[in-house]
Amino acid sequence: MMRRVLFIILAMIIFAPLSASAQGGSTNHTDRSYVANPKYQAMAREAVADKPDDFDFGRFRSRYVSTSQYDAFGDNVIEQMLSQAYKMQNSDNERAAVVALLAYKKLVTDHLANVAVVVQALSLSRTDRRFGNPKFFLWVRDGLMQSVIKSGDGLSLTTAYDALTLGEESLLISSLNLKLIKTDLRKSGLTYYNMHAVEDMANGENFTLFVNISRPLKRAQVQAGKRDTNFDIRRQ
Repeated sequence: MMRRVLFIILAMIIFAPLSASAQGGSTNHTDRSYVANPKYQAMAREAVADKPDDFDFGRFRSRYVSTSQYDAFGDNVIEQMLSQAYKMQNSDNERAAVVALLAYKKLVTDHLANVAVVVQALSLSRTDRRFGNPKFFLWVRDGLMQSVIKSGDGLSLTTAYDALTLGEESLLISSLNLKLIKTDLRKSGLTYYNMHAVEDMANGENFTLFVNISRPLKRAQVQAGKRDTNFDIRRQ
């Protein structure tokens, strides 16, 4: 929760002038979600239908960031998923249950490149197979995280891991068997990043882990500009 608050504060500071500029009719960012949406959906359908060995999770993640439904946090999506899951499992009306399940599956497909959503879908699929195959969601989760791990080594700003959602950061730290001590949010030129003070649980060594968060921050600002509102990442 503290990391989320710090992320919000940084975003508001960084993009305060950009929001004012957007209201004046000028912005440095262009929303090209109309291009990204069909490309993302095509990859999502390919993943669901074939689970190909050579599926490009890095490209999948990148396309998700540019879609209109992109959510850096995933909290709102997960809340909607749980709501539809409850309706599906508890409705006395068969038609209403089917509608809820279809709505649930659309949410998952629309956010299949968001690892927090995938982890939630995995959990639900283990309790009720109508929510999908757990092996599929394990494949997606592991593929997404391997893409994050391959994006850098996290030992410096120039070799920082590239996180496209906040869920990737959290799972990255646990996947690397690290204990988070504290997080500082920083800016260097046009790059926005988190410096995580961490402890290696295997040998007790303390070091700093660098994670680039530029793309989710910038994309959130684009979405806010499209809605013609002041930027507030809490609403993204």
